[in-house]
Amino acid sequence: MSMERAAKRNLDSTQQLLERGRIASPNELQRQLTETWILPYQELIIEDVGVLRKEADKSLEKDSEIRQQLRSWDKKYPEGFCREINAAVYDRMMGAMLDRSLPGLQAVKNFIREGGIVQKFWGIDKGRYFQNAIQIGNSILDVANDTVDPSKPPVVFYPNMGEAPLKNIETIAEFADVVESYWDREVYPNIYFPHLAPVFPVLSIMAPRGPVKDEILGFETDNLILAFNNIGTVRDGHLFGLSSDFIFHSTYSDKRIPDAMLANLFESENVRKLQRRRPGGLFEVTDDPEKAREVFASYHYYPGMTEIPKSCTDDFVEQARFARGLERAILAKVRK
Repeated sequence: MSMERAAKRNLDSTQQLLERGRIASPNELQRQLTETWILPYQELIIEDVGVLRKEADKSLEKDSEIRQQLRSWDKKYPEGFCREINAAVYDRMMGAMLDRSLPGLQAVKNFIREGGIVQKFWGIDKGRYFQNAIQIGNSILDVANDTVDPSKPPVVFYPNMGEAPLKNIETIAEFADVVESYWDREVYPNIYFPHLAPVFPVLSIMAPRGPVKDEILGFETDNLILAFNNIGTVRDGHLFGLSSDFIFHSTYSDKRIPDAMLANLFESENVRKLQRRRPGGLFEVTDDPEKAREVFASYHYYPGMTEIPKSCTDDFVEQARFARGLERAILAKVRK
């Protein structure tokens, strides 16, 4: 069995499918395995992973898509590429564990074979930045620590996740705060596509950047990392409570997209294309928040409910199926 398959097997026994990409709460076994196999070898792990990070950098810096993004962002590598770097180093780690000349990764291999969790995750760093990193039991390995500030060391190890600055995203409002401050976008509650609001509660406007001269309205789809908690949270008698909290009970609730952008949204040919692709009201556009309230109310919570109704999960799956396409969908735009 490959180390990647073994790591996935260990994770399957502890984490719900829809929670993937989040830090798994370590149980006593994970804490003990971390104490035995990881902490005594942490310096060796950092050394071995540092070599893999340099290998990943050489490959990623030659990637044409990354080079194009750097030009459009007017940034220098590795700024903004924590996801790509984290994935590249993780993949190399899984293969390099078979190399007996790397004592740090041999310790990680033994950790996995004893049932230890090793997984990529996406969360918030110091409450200010989004960051991708790697959970190793009760510890965290950040292999892209220099993607916000290039002067920082590229690889950092946190022996105890409870004392690490990297945390799970817990609410939609917390997610929105970092979108505004870190990604420099203006965030709005999604009352405008009421049938999509439970799954995609956040809209944002991206300011002109590089050769793009328009302000662009689009969906923020990365909140899907909260999908499992979102569906199962009850608010005002219905499910999808995290989205409902953000849209109706947060500091963002009264924000509305500017009039010029709203007018463009109602006339948007891009939205019409989406409506033609998915007839039946999924992409209905309105500026009436009561429409969204009606949709949320349809996801009734019944006292004593022991599992999420299949109708709710079916709706989530249908909408999440479009997440990749919606990630870069231009819903409306205004020339600046």
